[in-house]
Amino acid sequence: MLKKYILPILQLITEDKDDHEDLLGNCPVCGEAPHTHTYNCGGVCTVCGQTGGTPSGSHAAGSWTSYDSNNHYRTCSDCNTTVSGAHQKFVPPTLQDFSTHRYSCYHGCGYLYPAEGHTYTVRSDTWYHWLSCTYCAGRISNSIPHTYGQGVNNGTTHTRECTGMVSGFPCNHTVTEAHTYVYQYYNHLFHQQVCSGCSATGSLYGHTVTWSYETGTNCRGACNTGCGYSFVQSHLFDENNSYRCSNCGKTPFGDKSA
Repeated sequence: MLKKYILPILQLITEDKDDHEDLLGNCPVCGEAPHTHTYNCGGVCTVCGQTGGTPSGSHAAGSWTSYDSNNHYRTCSDCNTTVSGAHQKFVPPTLQDFSTHRYSCYHGCGYLYPAEGHTYTVRSDTWYHWLSCTYCAGRISNSIPHTYGQGVNNGTTHTRECTGMVSGFPCNHTVTEAHTYVYQYYNHLFHQQVCSGCSATGSLYGHTVTWSYETGTNCRGACNTGCGYSFVQSHLFDENNSYRCSNCGKTPFGDKSA
């Protein structure tokens, strides 16, 4: 009977708030073996919930809430202390429409800064260019295919620049490519390799002629590389067939299609 009343008194008298131990070696609050108090900012032990300790540690603050155009606040869930702070811009801003973008607060309080006008620039990829904002990077126009001018010869490659415009802003996207050669007429004996994308030239090659019927007295020879060279020549008759041209294969006298 005596133990019932004396022990609680002894626990209160001998309680050590730092070591959490009574005369029996147990925590006077939770009854468990000794453990060290760890107080939060409200002076509450985070181990057993004992109150009245010396506040320590950081506030257990929640999310920020905006309350005007300059500041936001949040409240500690342990001690109910309210902490305030100034808004900070989160970069980049968010595209609003073709004319404006808006910055939000970096701390997530929900505040939106007043809308600002775009600062325009042209962005591009391998195939297209479009109008964009320097700050929010939003697309402000439709994508437009590149239009390249004549390339600049770099030796084994050439560089071409897009000459396209978007709302008055030049694209200037560049691409470096290997030469792509086609054959171009050089003289009646040769054609030459010429790059279709720049002024680079390559080797000379002799024409390879393919013949076709032209008139009753003539046939036409044309280079089959597509260089553009062609000429007209009188039919040349086979010595074994005086009526058939040995070049174009036609019998010109009376029947063009024979």
